[in-house]
Amino acid sequence: MKSIKRYVANHGITIDILAGPDWKTDEDNWEHYSYDIQLNNADLGTTMIICGWRQGTGITEGPDERPESVFDCMIGDAWGYENARSFEEWAGEYGYDTDSRKAERIWTAVGKQTNDFLDFIGGKAELEKLALEYERL
Repeated sequence: MKSIKRYVANHGITIDILAGPDWKTDEDNWEHYSYDIQLNNADLGTTMIICGWRQGTGITEGPDERPESVFDCMIGDAWGYENARSFEEWAGEYGYDTDSRKAERIWTAVGKQTNDFLDFIGGKAELEKLALEYERL
């Protein structure tokens, strides 16, 4: 099976840190680092900015040192969003209450992020290939 790490290397996908790391604690008391990052796709000449990329404090490398991990997360988020038939299905799959305004805000943000990611990688066909033909991390 093909690997995400090799895909990232072969397509010249890199990450620039625009801001961070900032130590934060969210409303669920999860301590994490927050970064603003830019993904760069040398093959397509596309970029994508993600504000507030979060990673646990136990991860010692920055996202720029492990672009395949960020890229893999983006694939998972986009694939889950694209394959949900509705907000209710998506919320149920990810354990959110369908009556939650917070869940609806997350759904909307993931939808925007998915559209940006599709532009970054070259469309839905590329997402399908990545999700189904590549070994995930």
